[in-house]
Amino acid sequence: MKKFKCVSIVTGLALVVMPSVVHATIVSQATGKGAFLDVAGNIVNLQFKAGVNNTGAFFGEVQQTTKLPGPDAFWHGTVLCYALLSPDTAIFGGVIDSSSDPSLEGQFFEVKVVDNAPDQYGFEFTNRQPNCNNVNVRITPITKGSIQVH
Repeated sequence: MKKFKCVSIVTGLALVVMPSVVHATIVSQATGKGAFLDVAGNIVNLQFKAGVNNTGAFFGEVQQTTKLPGPDAFWHGTVLCYALLSPDTAIFGGVIDSSSDPSLEGQFFEVKVVDNAPDQYGFEFTNRQPNCNNVNVRITPITKGSIQVH
């Protein structure tokens, strides 16, 4: 009998001291993976996830790799802002944290995506922190893959 009382007391204490965990829920996000041709005709592979949760916190990252005759060029960035423009269009921006071109590290990026037929993607590098209320980038259809805005 003492064994059961001890277990009950320990379980009760664990429930009392266990902190309450509040899970944030996603309000909106855009995800995608695919490829497109840049203005020079190079294949650019992309992968991203960006969004905002119910606490107003932004999340996500983006990665691009451009296939070149020599070594490929790549960059990776962390999302700092996100906005849903319409049910099928989102914009997001952030800071470049790694790149095959060290001069890009610490710079910023802005992205616009469209989940439609065809799916479209566009990005720009900038030296100013992005403002997701005012992103104006040229978009292009992706040649393979898929983009989802939800």
